[in-house]
Amino acid sequence: MYRRFFERERIGRKQAEDLLEERSRELYLSNQKLAALAIKLEKEVVRARADLERRKALENQLALGQKMESVGQLAAGVAHELNTPIQFVGDNINFLKSGFDDVESLLAAVDTLLEKCQSADILEDDVQAIDKLCDQIDLDFLREEIPLAATQALDGTKTLTRIVRAMKVFSHPGSRSFEKVDLNQLIEATLSVSRSEWKYHVQLVRELSDDLPLISCLPGELSQALLNLIVNAANAMSGDTAGLKSVLTVRTHRDGNYAVVEISDTGCGIPEEIQHRVFDPFFTTKGVGEGTGQGLSISYRIVVKLHRGTMSFDSVVGEGTTFQIRIPINGAPEVYV
Repeated sequence: MYRRFFERERIGRKQAEDLLEERSRELYLSNQKLAALAIKLEKEVVRARADLERRKALENQLALGQKMESVGQLAAGVAHELNTPIQFVGDNINFLKSGFDDVESLLAAVDTLLEKCQSADILEDDVQAIDKLCDQIDLDFLREEIPLAATQALDGTKTLTRIVRAMKVFSHPGSRSFEKVDLNQLIEATLSVSRSEWKYHVQLVRELSDDLPLISCLPGELSQALLNLIVNAANAMSGDTAGLKSVLTVRTHRDGNYAVVEISDTGCGIPEEIQHRVFDPFFTTKGVGEGTGQGLSISYRIVVKLHRGTMSFDSVVGEGTTFQIRIPINGAPEVYV
């Protein structure tokens, strides 16, 4: 009886020891797997962190690349805008020189007349000669056209100055510190730089508020965002309009602590099924070689991430699109790159 009891106890203890050993082995293997997973997870975290840093670097490179691409695309148009005023400035200066040469001839004749008058020579013949000279040089025409030519020359130099100042906004490296700027002047500079993109097929309407305070922003970056939106609107209206010019409207106003810019076009509109992708990087409806699909994405990053503002749009197919950006008047508390 006792022998049978101890035998059952020995068998039970052996089974318990075997079960404990099996569970210990399973626990050991599980710990080994967890350790391997922990090492793998750590590597994944390191890799993800590196990927994030590379992504940030890529975004910065893409932003700079888009900026330089935009300037490059507009270079030919800017050259044309510069060439026209330079040409009529040169023509008008040449006209002024020729006209004043003729005036000098007249003045010389007047000097001769005065000398002869003083010596009591024949006055009547000299007066007739001066009248004839006035007719030959068309003195009335010179008196009318010389001031006009001077005015045109001055207007040309003002145009050159405005274009060059506008280009400076896009040519210098982006500032990392916020500056107080006049938003309306920033828009005017952007319109000047982009004029070659829209002037032939678009009627521009400005509705700029005259009571906007100075806003705190990164002027180079914000100008880039505005440029992308204006060029995008112009491109949306580049199709056949039956000889009628489309309308590009730029509005500004204040809404509480925000300065608001609205850029509206009467173009083709954005289909509803793709509206959720408008701000996605590399998304574009243009053909190959016509754009990178980065313009709106970069504008969104500049407005939302760098300036802590908002960017939205309303669009109706066949009627047009309005993009609205809202920028804090006092600027973002810090720059997010």
